[in-house]
Parts: sequence; structure tokens; C-alpha cells
Amino acid sequence: MWGHHVHEAVVAAGRPESGCTVHFVNNEYDSGPIILQRKCPVLPDDTPDSLAARVFEQECIAYPEAIRLYANRSLFVKDGRVQIDSRLSENKKIKIKQFYTSLHNVAWGDIL
Repeated sequence: MWGHHVHEAVVAAGRPESGCTVHFVNNEYDSGPIILQRKCPVLPDDTPDSLAARVFEQECIAYPEAIRLYANRSLFVKDGRVQIDSRLSENKKIKIKQFYTSLHNVAWGDIL
């Protein structure tokens, strides 16, 4: 299941939370090793559209974080599971944050 169908199913089932998953791609749909996940509450008055908007907010956090981890070569797969090597120096973290902030500003500037 994908896209809006997921949000419709979550609301219809009365689930307490939903979210997003970022994973590596393999030959099977949505079955690659998971890099990270983020969740959000499903509110009592949610519609599929309002839930989709809340999940999208989490995607806007998850995707850049997954890209950062990948770009830093901080991810590796062991026994089918993603492991994160968090041994980055503080100086490298600052430079990476500055790079992604600049990248984000350029991308949004081009859109607006």
C-alpha cells in the first residue's frame, strides 16, 4: 500500500499513530533495510488529508537526515539491518550542517 491509500487505511482503522520510513531500495517494493523512521499521532478528528500533512512534516525531517547520514558515509548494512556509525567529529558535524543549511536555502529560493 502506498500514498494516500495508507492514510485512508490508518484513519479507517483508528490507529493511534502513523509515520514515515526511509529505507534503502532493493528488488522488492518497500522491503529494503530501514535507515530511519519517524512517527506522528493520529488525532480523533483526522481526515486522510490532515494526517497526510502531518506525515509529510515528518518526511521533511526524515529525508534530509537520511541523506546526511548517507552522505557522511555513516550508514552500513549488517545482517540485513542498517547500522549508524555516529563517530563524527564536532567540526565535521558543523561543516555538514552549514552545507545542508545552504543547500536547503538554495532549493527553497529556487522554488519560491
